[in-house]
Amino acid sequence: MVTKKNITHQLLDELSKVSGKNKIISFDKIGNALKRLETHGLPNSRSENYKYFNVEAILKKGFTMLSQPLTPLESKIFSANGFQNALQLVTINGAPQDFLPPALPSLQFKSSSNDDSDSEIYTATASDDKLRDPFADLNTVFSDRGYSLVFRAGMKVEKYIILHHFTASASTSFCNARNFISVEEGAEATLVEIFHPSEGSFFNNLHTSIKLERDSKLNHIVVQNPGDNSCIVSRNLGELGGAARYRNFTFSLGGRALRNNLDVALNDVSAHADLFGVSLATGEGIIDQHTTVHHLSAHCSSSELYKGIASGKSTCVFNGRIYVAKHAQKTDAYQSSKNILVSESASVYAKPELEIYANDVKCSHGTSTGKLDTHALFYLKSRGIGEENARRLLLQAFTRDITSQIGAAEITTYIERAISESLDIFSQ
Repeated sequence: MVTKKNITHQLLDELSKVSGKNKIISFDKIGNALKRLETHGLPNSRSENYKYFNVEAILKKGFTMLSQPLTPLESKIFSANGFQNALQLVTINGAPQDFLPPALPSLQFKSSSNDDSDSEIYTATASDDKLRDPFADLNTVFSDRGYSLVFRAGMKVEKYIILHHFTASASTSFCNARNFISVEEGAEATLVEIFHPSEGSFFNNLHTSIKLERDSKLNHIVVQNPGDNSCIVSRNLGELGGAARYRNFTFSLGGRALRNNLDVALNDVSAHADLFGVSLATGEGIIDQHTTVHHLSAHCSSSELYKGIASGKSTCVFNGRIYVAKHAQKTDAYQSSKNILVSESASVYAKPELEIYANDVKCSHGTSTGKLDTHALFYLKSRGIGEENARRLLLQAFTRDITSQIGAAEITTYIERAISESLDIFSQ
């Protein structure tokens, strides 16, 4: 029997054979992360934060192939996907590509380098042991690629930025990308990240630091469609300055295993964050959404709405935590999780959490899980709509109050079409 610690050591041995450090992280931090990995290992079903996400079983299956080199894709795979009002960028296996250079002088897009060492943000809560994550440590030790995206001060981008992520490998591969997004003071932008289906089997372990300076705004839309044989573990760490506005949409459309950790720190007065998510779990797949919003200053606000649809023997998980510091008076925080079980064998686990140390706040949370509304289904069928189409219409309507919040018509159309295609299996 392979123990958790042995699997971790085997993984470390395999990755060390092919790792080429980017040297964007200090050796002290690398050493500390490695010590934690060797001591605690990778999580399994007995780990509280990962009890539904059995990554140990995933790593066992294709583990011996992790040392195989990644195979780069050719630029001809890139397609504009019908976007007209967008500046489009590309990464392949986590590395930025230069065949589509930025066309805006106030936008910087490049490979992560030593110049970005100061971009390791999110120090306000990094010392909290509750936030320590083994996959973040794994990324710290072995990150050898990634991008840096900077929106310069005062920049107001009329075109939205689309960042296409492609992956390809000759066999099962493990990629640790470390990314940095900076929105300088007064800048406003919309960033859409699209994770396209993988070629081959791929384990994508991402770590993205996001910094919004005072009075900046970022609409951040993430569309994940990795394919049936690939996994994504993503950790986004956001830090907001005074009066900054951050809106995050995460659309997880199937896949073998998806785990998203989204941590947002509201560090200064009047910062605000909106977090939205749609999870469509199929087959025996799992989509695990974990959010933490840290209210660390007065007069800050946040709002969360996550929706999940589970079919087959799949699992949807939502764990949302709102933390309010003692001095974060006048906090306004709202959180909601709503889910639909399409089959009897599917599972949903929702756990909203409030941790409040201030006494003048307005915080609430709620969760609900159920099946499709049989009365609505009967009504549609009585109007001549077939059962398959009726079920699809109801499921689309369930996600519409999130997609309607996006604001960009072209992006909304693209995402609603992707959701509709993913819902085909749900409506059967």
